[in-house]
Amino acid sequence: STGEWAVLDYKAGASVDPPEKAHQKSRDRDHQWIDLQLPLYRRLLSGIFDGDGRRVIDIDVDGAEQSRIRLGFVSLPRDVEETEFMMASWTEEDFVSAEDAARQVVRRLREASFEFDPEVTKATRYGQDPLEPLLTVGWQARNEPEDAVDGGAQRAGEQ
Repeated sequence: STGEWAVLDYKAGASVDPPEKAHQKSRDRDHQWIDLQLPLYRRLLSGIFDGDGRRVIDIDVDGAEQSRIRLGFVSLPRDVEETEFMMASWTEEDFVSAEDAARQVVRRLREASFEFDPEVTKATRYGQDPLEPLLTVGWQARNEPEDAVDGGAQRAGEQ
């Protein structure tokens, strides 16, 4: 055993961006995380235990891994001859930055500080589904009381 693990996200389509481009707005010193999926998968691996109760992947509190974890995409285009592994080249510093970004997201969720941007938040293909606000892209914010039901319309008999 090499001690290496790979977490691969399968992507189907005509064109698949490399993991860095899909997860970050730019790759310069001030890059911004726009997708935390693969870095968070890495963190989740620390919760896997073997039959003897030992961690399979050991990540310490600062995020440094004791076993090597590789993250990436498996690109599955229509032409199977073009199938490829696209491995991310993130550093430990990048992972620390991703975890900081995840913590910031949690803080914003707890503070309920969301902004509605009609250019980002659009209706989904699900039409008038009652879960549509959860299935849109972006965050929606309304100035309604927490006990409001369905956009402020209360059901008969509810207080």
